[in-house]
Amino acid sequence: MSIIQRDRASLWHPYAPASGTLPLWEVEAADGVTLRLVDETGSRHEVLDAMSSWWANSPTPAHI
Repeated sequence: MSIIQRDRASLWHPYAPASGTLPLWEVEAADGVTLRLVDETGSRHEVLDAMSSWWANSPTPAHI
């Protein structure tokens, strides 16, 4: 079973679409905010991680 198949079978990703038909790409490497992804055909893509700051800057009552 591939890592993508295991992920789909056992993990829930917050803020991700609930559809199991959308592509799910493996993170092959990360360097700072740059992620290297591998799609279902084996092609590699470099993308900018612009989501992780949501967790670091999440407002809570302690910030009021």
